[in-house]
Amino acid sequence: MDAMALIRRKIRALIVEKESGIEGPETKLVTGSIDPEQIRKVSNEALSKGPIREVMRELTTAGLLDHRKNRGFFIPEKSENPVELNALVEARLVIELTMLRDAMERNLDKCVLLSSQALVKEDLLIKRSNGKTLDALQVIDLIDANKDFHFAFCLLEPGSRVYKTLDVIYSLFDTYQYLNLSDRFADSNREHWELWKCISGGNVEEAVELLRSHIFSGMRAAERHIKGNN
Repeated sequence: MDAMALIRRKIRALIVEKESGIEGPETKLVTGSIDPEQIRKVSNEALSKGPIREVMRELTTAGLLDHRKNRGFFIPEKSENPVELNALVEARLVIELTMLRDAMERNLDKCVLLSSQALVKEDLLIKRSNGKTLDALQVIDLIDANKDFHFAFCLLEPGSRVYKTLDVIYSLFDTYQYLNLSDRFADSNREHWELWKCISGGNVEEAVELLRSHIFSGMRAAERHIKGNN
């Protein structure tokens, strides 16, 4: 993992710690604003402020940070707006169902291979975290593994517009789920296996319906979190 990726991971861990209430070594640094000097101190990377600021702008575009003119970068308050949540889910449905159907009809073998590789990685992380209290970096790893599986069976290339669009949607959607950690990750992993079996069997319409159900399952978990906090 290169230095920029490590910086990105560290900032995301700070966001998870603040929004989930997870106790972490950097939690005390999150007092509102975040500046590049703070990130450099906690990351132990010999980077100038310029590259760190570049990562922070990138995360602002993804909706994970706020930038306020003349005031700097801030971790935004966690959104608990059910209307916004529904909009994110609808956007995921439109993109993912279309891409899954196209991937299975266009290149089923590649779809099965890439999604199986991503699922094995996710499965390993789930087993390692089973029964343990997750720290922020473990949460980040599981969120990324979940995303990698979805992007794999849709055959999304990192440079494509669809990839970038869905990546932003995932970043915003995940902020709803930080408090549903271990249970939701385990449930999601089981649902992924069912979906993969359907994909590997070449059952396009059944796979599409399973994916639809899986996305709604994530939404319901987020809704329970919202109701529990209100």
